[in-house]
Amino acid sequence: MTEVPELPAAANARLIERVDAIRTAVGHAFIGQADVLDQILVALLAGGHVLIEG
Repeated sequence: MTEVPELPAAANARLIERVDAIRTAVGHAFIGQADVLDQILVALLAGGHVLIEG
């Protein structure tokens, strides 16, 4: 398995800020489903695909 290099603390903090900003912005339209939104963000950040129905 390929090793994943660790991010420096400053880069990690910026990444967390960006993900929080995305979560907040999308959360205005995606109301009441925070768990689903988190799962979608994880899938997209991991380079996956997401199909949203409903």
